[in-house]
Amino acid sequence: MFAKHVFMAAILLAASSAEAGSAPISDGFIVVNADGSKARGTATFVSNNFDTGQYEIDVQNDIPRCVFSATAGSSDATPPPIGFAIAFGRGENHTAIMVSTFDGNGQPANRGFHLVVRCWGNGS
Repeated sequence: MFAKHVFMAAILLAASSAEAGSAPISDGFIVVNADGSKARGTATFVSNNFDTGQYEIDVQNDIPRCVFSATAGSSDATPPPIGFAIAFGRGENHTAIMVSTFDGNGQPANRGFHLVVRCWGNGS
């Protein structure tokens, strides 16, 4: 009975590993100032502020199997103004991530942020 449970656990682990991909293919982060300039981060990440509270982060590889996490932040030890940031993929551009930033009242506002990207699999 014990061997049967170990065997089943091994099958489940192998299946979940194959589905998620064996290793990340493209990871990165970027710290962006409120004006859209890059403070620091992964060399291949480029930021652009194109409207109030709207930023596009261009990366080198396709990102269809990636997760994004954006938080309001500053590029130094100064606390950021109250607000929040959200990140999402850009449907028409598979090498770009959109970040929207908002003030404490939920209105679009130029705010600094931190973005972390984690990708798995072969990009398909």
